Amino acid sequence: MHELSIAENIKNVVEESLKGKKVKVTCINLKIGKLTAVVPESLQFCFQFVSKGTAVDGAVLKIKEIPVRARCKKCGNEFSIDSPLFLCPICGSGKIDVLSGNELLIKSVEIEED
Repeated sequence: MHELSIAENIKNVVEESLKGKKVKVTCINLKIGKLTAVVPESLQFCFQFVSKGTAVDGAVLKIKEIPVRARCKKCGNEFSIDSPLFLCPICGSGKIDVLSGNELLIKSVEIEED
């Protein structure tokens, strides 16, 4: 369950960025690619656990899942990938560049002044 370490890192990054500020974190907006294999519900649960009693306690995680997109190196076709087979649907080549789906980003943090 790598969601626990990811939740801990999110907490640490947000706390560090707000160090010395008297604010309440209400929401953390994330972009998470499908290739990261992060289960959003597990991440939510782990974040609630690691954030108890911290500066981000009670903050909501809003997760935007980013689909897997690729470009075929052989024919140049850009396409979405929904199956575990990373093959171009036009020419069948497995030689592709992944364009999106690896993201794991804190997009923004919403706060309220204390």
